[in-house]
Amino acid sequence: PRDYPTIQEAIDVSEDKDRVIVAEGTYFENIDFKGKNIVLRSTDPSNPNVVTSTVIDGQKKGSVITFKGGEDESCILEGFTITGGRGSLVYGLGGGIYCKESSPTIRCNIITENEARDGGGIYILKGNPIIMYNEILKNEAGTWGGGVFCMDSGVIIKENLIMKNYADEDGGGIHCQGGSLVITRNYIIDNLAYEGTGGIGCGMIETKVLIKNNIIAGNKA
Repeated sequence: PRDYPTIQEAIDVSEDKDRVIVAEGTYFENIDFKGKNIVLRSTDPSNPNVVTSTVIDGQKKGSVITFKGGEDESCILEGFTITGGRGSLVYGLGGGIYCKESSPTIRCNIITENEARDGGGIYILKGNPIIMYNEILKNEAGTWGGGVFCMDSGVIIKENLIMKNYADEDGGGIHCQGGSLVITRNYIIDNLAYEGTGGIGCGMIETKVLIKNNIIAGNKA
């Protein structure tokens, strides 16, 4: 229970079940949860003014947030504006959030103006995260999934605003390949893909998708 100059330093000294609470401000960081099942949150994730004033900016130096240590649903990211991400690794995956073989809960964030080859806003590979109550806006992908990209995963995408994202090939809003998805009670609006589907697209790999009670409008390809 003490203060740290950066978010990453607080994560580094934390242990499972800890809470890291971040004061309002702009933090120029690229954060890795390092497999820790902690809560990382702003001072009030339910307050839109606090969320817009608590910014993590990746400065185009890689994914803003990384989960790749097997984090589970008790690992929670909530109450931030996540921006300035550019997909890390050789292939440029996950501008805002990169999630591999992990299943965190991502809620009450604004994920905006990030870019990657796949998954401009969020990239998920072989994980089962819960993505809920977020605004996923104005992210770009060079191929698939301007807003969200999922591959071989079991993802719940629930009650989000997914709007004005762009993909050069398919899935301006959401692109999925393999696994199973539940897409429910979202607003999927005004997304754009150059070739494929503007709103929700699926690749060549067999994918099981439940799409229920969403508003899907104004998407173009």
